[in-house]
Amino acid sequence: MASWGFYGRRTELAEVQTLLDRDQFFFCAISGRRRIGKTSLIQEALRRKGQSLRALYVQIPDSDERGVIQVFEDAVEDILLDQDLARRTCGDFSDIAGLLRALWRTNFVTAIDEFQYFHRKALASFLSYLQLQVDDARAGDSRGLCGDTGTSRMVRTSKSTSWR
Repeated sequence: MASWGFYGRRTELAEVQTLLDRDQFFFCAISGRRRIGKTSLIQEALRRKGQSLRALYVQIPDSDERGVIQVFEDAVEDILLDQDLARRTCGDFSDIAGLLRALWRTNFVTAIDEFQYFHRKALASFLSYLQLQVDDARAGDSRGLCGDTGTSRMVRTSKSTSWR
């Protein structure tokens, strides 16, 4: 069976790739109606960067805190190939935000897809923990990326930090 390719969105893809190519902090929201390709856009931009870009991609489920933690744990295990380390570093939302910061310090980009779920009361505490880490990163020397939300969130940081 033939797989679908990535079609259209050249301008949007070029804009995301430009952000990924810069060595500066950025925070990007990709928004739009359902089913128009926001997730595909992010995944394609990361795919095209290939081996030159170390990335953690996490798709947030419509779930409670435990379900979200499990998805992070699975994604971390996939990139680090260490289940025990993934469990130890993804115990709660504070741990996950700290882990994201640690990944940024080693030049990982992070993409958090379906970010809008964090605006629900049961998951909202993650936003405070993440903000603490982003503030620290803005003053520091790392990079990151946060993904699709119905709106998508992308963050990147570096030594030459600036808020975009």
